[in-house]
Amino acid sequence: MTRAVVIALLLVLTLASSAWAECAWVLWSSSVLPFASDQRWSVVGAYSPALGGESACLRRADVWNKAAETDQSKKLLSMVYTCLPDTIDPRGPKGGGR
Repeated sequence: MTRAVVIALLLVLTLASSAWAECAWVLWSSSVLPFASDQRWSVVGAYSPALGGESACLRRADVWNKAAETDQSKKLLSMVYTCLPDTIDPRGPKGGGR
């Protein structure tokens, strides 16, 4: 019986880890105006495992970050592009209270 429990536990852990590894990734942009301290987050794109997942998101973030560094029209606005798993929202928890 103990052997069956151990096998079942290993199977559950294997399935859980593979499901976690295949999460979608979200490319976020963060902007800060020089005269305001508010940081604003916006979704730029999402990448499923079928679309390359984390590596595709990181490549796109790199392209956007390099463009933001060299674009003269964006010098006034501080822009940063970041990839995060779809389970993380950089804007913080949504309020449900008062």
